[in-house]
Amino acid sequence: MCLFMVPCSNVLIIYFPENSGIQIYYSINIFLIVFFYLLNCTYATHKHRLVDTNLDRTTIKYIRITTLIEAIIALITIFVRFIKP
Repeated sequence: MCLFMVPCSNVLIIYFPENSGIQIYYSINIFLIVFFYLLNCTYATHKHRLVDTNLDRTTIKYIRITTLIEAIIALITIFVRFIKP
């Protein structure tokens, strides 16, 4: 559902770039997309359920860390917008 809201939030951020509520909405939308991707990735790679057994553990950790960094950045943008309206 969050993925389908990206075009809507993009249009809103283009037309109202200074509106705090829209910026927060956009950041929450991006955070939810990244969060659910992280959940899916974690489920798929736990004990190699849905991935190849030859997939290296370092690759799995790399994907998780980069996704987690994206989620943290989205959360930081939300909090920054609350501090600086």
